[in-house]
Amino acid sequence: MLDPEHPFTEDEYFAFCMANSTLRIERTAQGEIDGTAAEFLRLVPDFVAELMSPSDRLPIARAKMEEWIANGVALGWLIDGDAQTVYVCRIGKATGVTSLPGDGRIAGFMLDLTAIWAGL
Repeated sequence: MLDPEHPFTEDEYFAFCMANSTLRIERTAQGEIDGTAAEFLRLVPDFVAELMSPSDRLPIARAKMEEWIANGVALGWLIDGDAQTVYVCRIGKATGVTSLPGDGRIAGFMLDLTAIWAGL
């Protein structure tokens, strides 16, 4: 516990919490501050889908998706509605589309781009 003779203002308390983000900090009913080591469960989803808003910038959105993948997400879709493009992100594989589905007269056709990308 900290010195009860010096109570924190709200701003000091906030700054203290931010400077000690690895601690679980609580204030008792008497105003005393208690900090214990926080334990966080490392949990990531298998799949994420990010729909870009008109104000999002592609380089920032792609970097965010790369961070998801680096932290263990197996598959991510970054959907850019303005460009009508979906970026597919996987662990250990480059970002990009690996297949294109047909529609209209070629509905049911699937173009596998894996061999094309491998040859480039």
